[in-house]
Amino acid sequence: MKNGVLMSLVAFGVGSAIMYYCDPTNGRRRRDRARKVTQRTMREAQKMADQASRSLNKVKDMEWSDLAKAMVPVTAKALLWR
Repeated sequence: MKNGVLMSLVAFGVGSAIMYYCDPTNGRRRRDRARKVTQRTMREAQKMADQASRSLNKVKDMEWSDLAKAMVPVTAKALLWR
């Protein structure tokens, strides 16, 4: 019983999505928008991954004491290392 209801809901959702994106009137605009949003999200994810990679490359050769200082937030550094 539960599996049949779940499969019906999934099929309804997939069918609705196909109708939504294949609509001859507004489908092209929706697909273009979805493509642009996906591309922008992928660019942002790539930028974040590159930034994390650069940060890790900076940290990998640090001494332990320098690493600890780099990990402490800026406000705490002002209080601790006067």
